[in-house]
Amino acid sequence: MKDAIVVMTGEQLRDLISAAVEEGIQKAGSTGEATPDILNCVQVAALIGVHPDTVPRLTRKKNGLPVFGRAGSHLRFRRADVLNWLASRRDHA
Repeated sequence: MKDAIVVMTGEQLRDLISAAVEEGIQKAGSTGEATPDILNCVQVAALIGVHPDTVPRLTRKKNGLPVFGRAGSHLRFRRADVLNWLASRRDHA
């Protein structure tokens, strides 16, 4: 099969890109690949650079990592809370 050259207007190209971006956002949202505002332990661990098993331990310390809520026995965190906590730890280090 030979390569084809597609000619389109700027408006057609914008529409094509917009559709692709929207499709990507929808797929990411359904598989959890997006960067959500609510994080699980694995996502928090990746964000702060620790092992996922360390995250629950950090919540039990004085001035520890703030937990937003639970989904059953699974901890959930707000991204902003985690980043603020991390910044406060750096300020005291």
